[in-house]
Amino acid sequence: MITIIGLEKLAKTFGLSVNQIAQELGIGRQTVYDWLKGKRKIPKERIEQLSKIPEFSHVNKDLFQKEIVEADELEIELAYFQHLSAKHSEELVDEEGIPFTLDPYYQDRVAIEALKERAEEIRRTKELLQDDSYLEELNSFANEHYSLALAALNGTFQQKNADKIKVVTDLFRFINTNDMTNKLNKDLKELLQKHDKFSNEDWKKFITDTDD
Repeated sequence: MITIIGLEKLAKTFGLSVNQIAQELGIGRQTVYDWLKGKRKIPKERIEQLSKIPEFSHVNKDLFQKEIVEADELEIELAYFQHLSAKHSEELVDEEGIPFTLDPYYQDRVAIEALKERAEEIRRTKELLQDDSYLEELNSFANEHYSLALAALNGTFQQKNADKIKVVTDLFRFINTNDMTNKLNKDLKELLQKHDKFSNEDWKKFITDTDD
């Protein structure tokens, strides 16, 4: 697996060469090259200097030294478009005399923010699935149903049915934002039983067990 340091991705995204970064910091190009390739740690005082480079004004300082993942790459791209927005946006007035900002990169930023949010959710999901200590905290009953729920969720997404995915998403959001009272639990089970025959034996057992 190839490791990419944040500064290397930043240099490529913003179109800054090793020489340009070295000149901005007043140091040798070999030092910057070693940073980019992870051969040498970036001192804290140099990270402060890097953050003051105009192109990097929207960059989180933690990214310069970090071994980045997909969400970090998207954050860097977002910082790039934030830089472009700040540089090229115009303050205008419409026909009714109302001032507004014309940002030619607004849609780019919105799209990247959405991708970044999705990447963060995927990362958190992977961490949760790999967290054995989390599963150990569940009792055997909850652990079994966790596995059944996960299998059902995977099956739903593998079907690539947009309507089903939306229903699952809405249901999860509803459950997460409401207290799981006995009445809510009962109502949801009755709704599921009404619209599904539960031909799968595992899910028949799931409904029966959770009725207790």
